[in-house]
Amino acid sequence: MTSISQRISLLPHQPGCYLFKNAAGQLIYIGKAKDLRKRVSSYFRAKQPDPKTARLVQDIVELDYLVTTTELEALLLEARLIHQHQPKYNLELKGGTRYAYIRITAEEFPRLETARVVDRHDRLFGPYVQGSLRVQLMRLANDLFGLRVGKAKPSKVQDRFRIRLSVPPWNRLVTPHEYQQDIAKAQLLLSGKMPELQEKLEKEMKFFSSQQRFELARQRRDQLSALRQLSQKQTVQLRTAYDQDVIAFVALPGSTVVQLFTIIKGVISGRKQFTFENFSLDDFLVQYYYANEIPQEIIISASPAAPKLLAEYLARLEGHGVRLTVPTRGDKQRLLELVKKNILVSLERGDQALLELQNALSLPRLPAIIECFDISNLGADSIVGSMVYFKNGLADKSNYRRFKIRWPAYVQTS
Repeated sequence: MTSISQRISLLPHQPGCYLFKNAAGQLIYIGKAKDLRKRVSSYFRAKQPDPKTARLVQDIVELDYLVTTTELEALLLEARLIHQHQPKYNLELKGGTRYAYIRITAEEFPRLETARVVDRHDRLFGPYVQGSLRVQLMRLANDLFGLRVGKAKPSKVQDRFRIRLSVPPWNRLVTPHEYQQDIAKAQLLLSGKMPELQEKLEKEMKFFSSQQRFELARQRRDQLSALRQLSQKQTVQLRTAYDQDVIAFVALPGSTVVQLFTIIKGVISGRKQFTFENFSLDDFLVQYYYANEIPQEIIISASPAAPKLLAEYLARLEGHGVRLTVPTRGDKQRLLELVKKNILVSLERGDQALLELQNALSLPRLPAIIECFDISNLGADSIVGSMVYFKNGLADKSNYRRFKIRWPAYVQTS
C-alpha cells in the first residue's frame, strides 16, 4: 500500500481538490489548492497553527485528489463536495438558531410551504426571525391570490383544474397559465416588491373595470387595500433597491461568533448566528453561499484572503455580479456596527445567565458546558434517558442525545 509521503510525491503541481480519509476510509477533510503538491505537503512538514489541524493530521491515513483546470473550478468543486459529504474537520455551518424560509414548491400548481432544510436551487424567501411573520405572509399570499393549499393533487374539469383554497369557497377552477400569473404576484409580495405589485394590481383593476368584469375588478381592489395596510406596518427601511447580506464576527477565546443579517430590498428580514472553533472568513463565504441565496452585495467587516477569487466564485454560482464591500464609514458601516452590537448583546445575555448559575451553585468558574439528563419510565420494560447540551449559555442541539436504558437481568422491579 502506498504511504502518504509517496502519494504526496506523486501529486501534480496543478489546481484541484484534495481529500483526506481516516483509518475507517471516511472522508474527514476536503480542501482546494492552486498547487496540489505544495498545499498538501504543507500539512506534513510544518508545525500546525492550531490544535484542530494537528488532530486532523494525526487522523489522516489515506489521500485522494481531483485535478481541475483553474483555481476557480477547484473552489466550486470543493464547495460541492463539502456540501455533499460534510467532512468532520471542515467548517460546520451549525447556527445557534435555524430560522425558517418560505419555499415555492416545484409543481405544476406550486404551493407555499415552510422550509428549514433548503437547497440552493429552491425558490426561497426569508429567513424569517419571527415565525408569526412567516405564517402571516403565507396566509396573506394564499388568501389574496387564491393559491393551492394542501397536498391533494388538482383534478381536471374540462379545460381547467380544481384546486383547494384556504378560504371560502374552498375550491377554485383555474388554468395553469392563470395560476402562474398568481404565483408571480405572490413572489412579488414575498420579495418585498410592494410598489411593483401594487402597480400591477391597479392596472388590472382598471382593465377589468373597463371591460365591465366587476367581480375581478373588485377582487383586485380588495387585494390592493390589503397590501396598502401591510405596507404601512413596514417601519425598518434602508435606501437600497437590491438585496444585501451584512456579516460581522467577534473573536472569543477558543471560538468565533458570526452573525449574518439578510436585507431584502432595504428591509431587514432575517438573522442567523454561527459559532466556530476555527473560523476562516473565506471558508465561511464559500460554504454558506453554496447552499443559500446570494444577494447582489455582501457587506463584511474584514477583507477576505482572496477577494477576487471569491467574487468570481459567487458570480459563477448565482449568474450575476456580486459586490464584496468592506465599508469604513456611512450607512453600511453603521449596519456592520448594528450586527456586531447584536453579537455582543447575545453574548452578554448568555454570560449573565451563566454568571447567575455560577453564583447560585458556588462554582469556581463559569459553566461553559452544561449537560442536563432526564429519565422517563414508560413502563417496567421501557426506560428512556435524554440529555440536552448547552455551550456558552446557548443550546447546542447537535449534541442532544437520547438513550435506551436496559436494566441488568438481576435487577428486580417491584
